[in-house]
Amino acid sequence: MRAIIIILVFAALPLIYLALYVPRRLKFRLTPQTLVVRGDVLYGRTILREELDADHAEIISSMETGPYRLTLRLNGVGLPNYRSGWFSTADKGKALVFARPECSAVAIPTQNNYTLILCPQDPQQFLATLRTPGSQGDYHLAR
Repeated sequence: MRAIIIILVFAALPLIYLALYVPRRLKFRLTPQTLVVRGDVLYGRTILREELDADHAEIISSMETGPYRLTLRLNGVGLPNYRSGWFSTADKGKALVFARPECSAVAIPTQNNYTLILCPQDPQQFLATLRTPGSQGDYHLAR
């Protein structure tokens, strides 16, 4: 019995790490050429800015309603305080998500047939930086 409890505790450690630590250190960095998602162990990546359709990017007040409502987790993490990975959306699209459930998010269409959904602390400033060629900035995940 004791061995089973020890195994369960060690099996739960990665989930505890994902739930508590990853959302605190997630950062979105805009450079003149790229958008870098740092801190997410599984889905962090670098995306060329030329692949992002900044002109059609928009701020969405909720991922619970509308065309960006997440309908199915394809390959991702869906914790109570954090979602990351690939999800299908209500408009039959596909989204790469780095967000908290109750935040104002930025939805950015890409040239690769998916939408990037992020929750930076200041969505308006993030969107302004994204739309300004050559600009750069660092943004943490909204709390």
